[in-house]
Amino acid sequence: MLLASFWGNSFSFSVEQSLSRNIRNGLGKLWKRVVPDMADMLWSDGAPLISQILMGILAILSLAEMTRILWRVLQSVRTGKERRRESERGEITAAEWAGLAMGFSPFLTALIVAFTTMESTGRYYFMLIYAIAFFTVLFLQKQWMKAPFANWPCVDGKMRRLICGTLLLLTLLHIQQIYVPVLRSGEPPWTEEYQTVRFLEENHYAMAYATFENANTMTVLANGRVRVAPVASVSGMDICKWLSSSEWYVPALPYHSATAYVITEAQMDEFGSFLEGKAEELKEIGRIGRYRIYGADYNYSVSGQE
Repeated sequence: MLLASFWGNSFSFSVEQSLSRNIRNGLGKLWKRVVPDMADMLWSDGAPLISQILMGILAILSLAEMTRILWRVLQSVRTGKERRRESERGEITAAEWAGLAMGFSPFLTALIVAFTTMESTGRYYFMLIYAIAFFTVLFLQKQWMKAPFANWPCVDGKMRRLICGTLLLLTLLHIQQIYVPVLRSGEPPWTEEYQTVRFLEENHYAMAYATFENANTMTVLANGRVRVAPVASVSGMDICKWLSSSEWYVPALPYHSATAYVITEAQMDEFGSFLEGKAEELKEIGRIGRYRIYGADYNYSVSGQE
């Protein structure tokens, strides 16, 4: 599909062909939308730099372990003599087969999203987190890496201590940044999401829209006082067909009703197309951390129903 996308865009006559736009534009969508969303799944906007670096180290380590297992799989399809040699080195375990299935899952999802009409979002690639954790454990179980990485540094005691230290530091950072504030406070921690919910309450917005992850978090923090419904994209404010209800969007809700739109800094370029033609009605009413809050007297959501 990648080759078809590249070659299709390389010829001028392809512009007038009736070939699916999904195939012709798939490579561009993969690079511009899917890959950044996969990166957002691993390195969220709010994560400190040190956490992002540590996660990057684990991601590289996991990719190396996945490559090693995949190479052994390819080796196992050789002639009978080679298979006997492989058996001498040890057969591929069930855990390693499970790791390959887990590791390929987000990449296959990425191709599906890139070459179809599906909108890309970070949550589609959540298996990346589990795959990294799984391959890290497999990596630590090996005393050294075998062919074709015979010349690579051995996974000796120093390497194992480095990896374990990385895991310990990342765990401590998450405890400090996420769990300690929750345990210390009787109320929800004073996060940007909670401040945004309070801002919506104080300005009498009972209905708001944001992307899936932010919408769910804010709705829980609001405890029913504000409904922040998820949208598939901030460029169209269309219904997110995942753990949502058509009752949260127009026409189930009245078009003439005060509504807020919560946008992150990273989404502003995409949100710009939504703002076209609405400059008079849709105004920025506040900024809280990485969130920009827009308000209007109209509900511009789209449920896809007539």
